[in-house]
Amino acid sequence: MENLSLMATFKAYLNCVKSRDFDNLKNYLTTEDTLPFVDGGGNLKITMTDYLSSQKNWFLDPNWTYRSEIRSIQEFENTGIIIDETTITSTKDGESSDFNMLVTYVFQRKNNTWLMVTDVCTAIL
Repeated sequence: MENLSLMATFKAYLNCVKSRDFDNLKNYLTTEDTLPFVDGGGNLKITMTDYLSSQKNWFLDPNWTYRSEIRSIQEFENTGIIIDETTITSTKDGESSDFNMLVTYVFQRKNNTWLMVTDVCTAIL
């Protein structure tokens, strides 16, 4: 994988989410066994296996769309923090509902490659 900037890496990650591209999503994730993740319901998952299982199950649901708008980006030598305002619109029985949240992503640069190491979702009430 080519060396992308933090912003380009994040946009590529988001494109994988929006298109439900599970296989390519893994290219933007840490290679470690842990990836702390707090989902929109406040549930904490720690392992990469749990994170990947959660994402895979979510991607199998065809009844959602995903919109995002970056609210903050901080880039340091080897750490990047992005806060994204995300809206997931779910459709069930012809009815749509929105779930709004702020998602904090933490990326770490290893060998000039940005990889996501933490994903924390906070519902906007």
